[in-house]
Amino acid sequence: MNNSHFFCVSYYDGDLAWLPELSNGNYIVYAKRPIDTDKIDKNKIIQLPNVGYNIHSYLTYIVNNYKSLPDYVVFCKSNVFPRHVSKDLFYKLSLRKVFTPIEDPSRWKNIYPISMLSSDNGYLELNNSWYFRQYNYKYFQNFDAFFTFIFDCKSAPRYLRFAPGSNYVVPKQNVLLRSKNFYLNLLRLTEHSQLPCESHMIERALCSIWNSTLKESKRMSSLISDFDLERLANSVKGLNFFRYIRSRINSKLTEYVDKIFPFRKDDA
Repeated sequence: MNNSHFFCVSYYDGDLAWLPELSNGNYIVYAKRPIDTDKIDKNKIIQLPNVGYNIHSYLTYIVNNYKSLPDYVVFCKSNVFPRHVSKDLFYKLSLRKVFTPIEDPSRWKNIYPISMLSSDNGYLELNNSWYFRQYNYKYFQNFDAFFTFIFDCKSAPRYLRFAPGSNYVVPKQNVLLRSKNFYLNLLRLTEHSQLPCESHMIERALCSIWNSTLKESKRMSSLISDFDLERLANSVKGLNFFRYIRSRINSKLTEYVDKIFPFRKDDA
């Protein structure tokens, strides 16, 4: 049994029978859909809208408990095992009393230069914003724009250190590296859809948020107004519209040139 760690679990699917014993009753479950089990205390289940993945659950917990955080919080998904790590490894890592990404390097198929093993035996991914092609983004056109928005820095790193799946042991002092407003602003960025790209951005920034010397930007230390959020969204819409127009112009120019110079590619 564990007497010092508090478990913040984001539930969508998976078996939670292990949770009461491992946590010694120190847990809360943020459910994105109903939980049909008698193993979990119903008083410790909070229903949330199904938005923002598990990141939305973690941020909700931090915002609601910012002034009364436990010494150690285990942030994890309900299906952390077997999806991300084995049950044995999860039990071992989740009881550590230092900042710990809960991950299993033996499960990764690292392909340089896309991904590799970091010096602390963790996951490193090339910062190329590949997931923007698959998920709905609203406020940022790439990871670099997001990173330089939330931190006081001029550029984002070439490689990103994070735990795939966003399962961590986080000491209280690491959470408190950032202001409550910082987390409130991040939370609002994840609420626009069930599968927001912004949650993927935050996933890749969590090690920097919880375990780096980077300072949060001044804009993140204050609550971002609805007006400023809308302006962020409109700037992305404007960029996307510009890219669309540019692609259409390029396409028309190509068609025009092909008509004037009707050479086939295999004639070259």
